[in-house]
Amino acid sequence: MRIGFDAKRYFHNRTGLGNFSRNLVQSLAQNHTEENWFLLDSKGGEMPSDLNLQLITPSRKTLLWRQIGISGEIERLKLNVFHGLSAELPLSRPRNCALVVTVHDLIFLKLPKNYRTADRFIYTYKLRNAMEQADVIVCTSEVTKHDLIEIFPRFKNKLRVLYQACDQQFYTKFNVDVLDDFRQQQNLPAEFILCLSSFEKRKNQINLLKAYALLKGEKPDLVLAGRPGDFMREIENFIRENNLTDKVRLMTNLPVENLNFLIQASTFCVFPSMYEGFGIPVLECMAAGRLVLTSKDSSMSEITGDGDFLFDPKSPESIAENLQNAFNEDHRNTSLEIQQNQLPNFRSELIAEQHMNLYREIAG
Repeated sequence: MRIGFDAKRYFHNRTGLGNFSRNLVQSLAQNHTEENWFLLDSKGGEMPSDLNLQLITPSRKTLLWRQIGISGEIERLKLNVFHGLSAELPLSRPRNCALVVTVHDLIFLKLPKNYRTADRFIYTYKLRNAMEQADVIVCTSEVTKHDLIEIFPRFKNKLRVLYQACDQQFYTKFNVDVLDDFRQQQNLPAEFILCLSSFEKRKNQINLLKAYALLKGEKPDLVLAGRPGDFMREIENFIRENNLTDKVRLMTNLPVENLNFLIQASTFCVFPSMYEGFGIPVLECMAAGRLVLTSKDSSMSEITGDGDFLFDPKSPESIAENLQNAFNEDHRNTSLEIQQNQLPNFRSELIAEQHMNLYREIAG
């Protein structure tokens, strides 16, 4: 088969959607060398030399190539399947090609106050067009599927849930000496709680900090690590006003290659987000072998499975109770075993095979 992808995120996004795109495309190309794989993008970028991936860019730059001109390219390439990896498809449907679109979340509709009106309009227009054009709409969680049915019920019969994988680097385990060296380099204590998340309001670090302040007696330090966001100032103010400066550390713009070291150097992880379409940091921490305490709301429990490591993200008291329980090593190990049993559901090879089966089905 001849299968193409909208590669904008693949080339130009270094975080969530970009990581998803690269992981899926490269896993497919590695495991299905008999197929022909194409990356379509207006600019392109660095290509892996060891994979059967072909970069397709426009012969001349035209306005709206990704929305309109790309359809002609799809027809010229005689693609059997074209996959929009981030909730977008061409405005004009190409002939003789099955279309798939992946929808990761509906944050701009579920939490509209976090977005400008113009941005919400554009995102909604692009999403509605993609769902109209698509033969199949892939949702990365049951939560996203539920949200789509709630807001766009007429597309219900097009929906499929296919989970995503995380980068293989997180499955690499380090020995004690390597982790001790990393802690020393980063000036980290022997034990600490890690929250790996960008600094945004919906990520809910304030309730985590309120929960941490409720804890009595000796407690590990808390490290908040992630990209600076629009809620950074509020978090810094809360830490200072509540005399947590000596116990809470902020780390920003950590190199991607250091994330696995940071996770494994921690005692356990916590991810208190109010809403996620999937929640990739949860899977990354699990793959690295660390227990993750996380929200019982939204999609995170689909990754972790059920257990008393789930809390009410709106309640600092609920978060605090989970933190206190996780200080006990036996409790951590029992909970970690539950989460580790979930990992086979999210292996890159499985996710790639599920997508490949979908492509074969809709291509006829």
